[in-house]
Amino acid sequence: MPSDDSPPYFEPGSAAQSMSTTSSKIINVSLYSGRAEITREFRLTVKTGHNQVEVLGLPNAMDQDSLRVEGRGSATIHDVTVTNAPRSSTTFTSPTIEALQRKEQEVFQTLDSARQSRDFLSTYLSNRNNHPIALDELETIIERYAAMTSNLDNKILDLRNERKALEEEITEARKALQASKPHARLGLQASIGIFAKTEGRIKILLIYAVNEANWSASYDIRVNTETKENPFTLVYKASIAQSTAEAWDDVPLTLETASPTFDVVLPTLWPWNLIVHDPTVQQPQFIPASYASQAPIMMAQMIPSGSRSHRRSRSSRSRSRSRSRSPRHMRVPEEDIEHRVFDVSSKGNVNATFRVPGKISIPSDGKKHNVTIAQLELNAPMQWVCVPKMDVRVHLTAKVKNESDYTLISGPANVYVDGSFISKTNIPLVTPQETFDCPLGLDPSIRITYHPSAKKASQSGFYQKTAEHTFIQRITVHNAKQAAVNVKILDQVPVSQDARVEVKLVNPALTVPEPPSAGSIKGISNNLKRRTSVSPAKGVMAQWEGAEDAADESALGRDGKLSWLCTVPAKGTTDVMLQWEVGYPKKLIVRNL
Repeated sequence: MPSDDSPPYFEPGSAAQSMSTTSSKIINVSLYSGRAEITREFRLTVKTGHNQVEVLGLPNAMDQDSLRVEGRGSATIHDVTVTNAPRSSTTFTSPTIEALQRKEQEVFQTLDSARQSRDFLSTYLSNRNNHPIALDELETIIERYAAMTSNLDNKILDLRNERKALEEEITEARKALQASKPHARLGLQASIGIFAKTEGRIKILLIYAVNEANWSASYDIRVNTETKENPFTLVYKASIAQSTAEAWDDVPLTLETASPTFDVVLPTLWPWNLIVHDPTVQQPQFIPASYASQAPIMMAQMIPSGSRSHRRSRSSRSRSRSRSRSPRHMRVPEEDIEHRVFDVSSKGNVNATFRVPGKISIPSDGKKHNVTIAQLELNAPMQWVCVPKMDVRVHLTAKVKNESDYTLISGPANVYVDGSFISKTNIPLVTPQETFDCPLGLDPSIRITYHPSAKKASQSGFYQKTAEHTFIQRITVHNAKQAAVNVKILDQVPVSQDARVEVKLVNPALTVPEPPSAGSIKGISNNLKRRTSVSPAKGVMAQWEGAEDAADESALGRDGKLSWLCTVPAKGTTDVMLQWEVGYPKKLIVRNL
């Protein structure tokens, strides 16, 4: 009798069995942008010794290199291979295709007969030329020949068009038949070698990646301007589509924000050598071979780094434009239907993962299926902004802070203000606790009047005459809302690029701050702030543009841009004025005034 340490007894040879994916179930789907990872579970009985398992019906969209097999039970996985399943020799057909093919054959025969008739008429007329024909008889023959050939030509043309249409119908019918047979797109099979120590039931998991699956983020932004508590609601949605030929029926689904990358390596810094050129020394008229071979590389290295960073710079966020909103009707408030929302299963340090509560079904139809990830009420102070010098229309914007645990993926957003669809915009990639600017469209209830500017010219001086120009620009803000609003108005004064041309801002009385010197006293920053913002009227604050979050206050006003922050009362108006002076020697010609 064998001892307890002896290997198990098994009969020579191997047990083979075939299994279809229909006898398994999908226990997890991790969906990325452009691909998905599928986990299938098979339960089977193995015999002691070597077992060969054939898994049929794997999708053609599978990345064959991604397949891995895991197991649970008293067995060892030896090898895994993926091959194309043998193609069936049966020709796919249907009664519809057979009827179309028969009709196509009939049309072909009729077309061939018409061509023969046309050739016969031509031959007949040629043979009549060998015999004398009376003039009146010739006229009759020609008329009858023309009529008959015309009828035959029209018939041939119609038959050709009919045959072409039938060919297209047959092609479409074959495509429809092919699509109705999903096994045509499930043409891969996996061969798995398993060595079992004892006979019994085991469980194996097939984990593989498939293409033709995708998800993208989209949003609904809902703004209520008539409330101060949580006026900004962001509905975070996922659009899921897949055409892998596998139906995801009642599966656990996880959305991944990571994007798989392939063949990405850290770039290498090549030596950056400087070459000295002395113009006083006559250079040879030839280029050494060693230098010629290195020149292209060195020229590429000497490209300024600023140009490279410029190529990588992010494009500015687009501002959406929209029409005026439709009137909002009063409705009796009803209880809202809740959406199933996702849980943040993993935030990580780089990417986030969203898991669908429960299970979900996504058919393999290539259509987008929208599910709600979360409904977020975010801190988003709203502001109305206008640049009346360029456009008197008022834009509604919000400065949104993502206080949730969700990473917002870049995607389109529909904007609804007070229940009315206003515009479309785009949400950038935003991580938790990050702030972003969100344009919400135009608000026609806030109107701006940009009055014609007043200009006064004068001159001073006796020996050196100086030309002086005074400009006054008035701006009026009209608020048609039932509540007060905060409106930001942007404008500018010219900036001189010549020391002989002096620009002085009179109203509002802002001054360009000087950078602090080495001997500046403590508190100079407070003095700078007082000089970069003033209050010319009640409810109006004038400041250099960018003063709210300026990293370097000494740079404020250098570009001539300023803004007014106005609190406009309900059904009221607010006026602001911009006045500046330009002086320069009269002999100079100053353009762009």
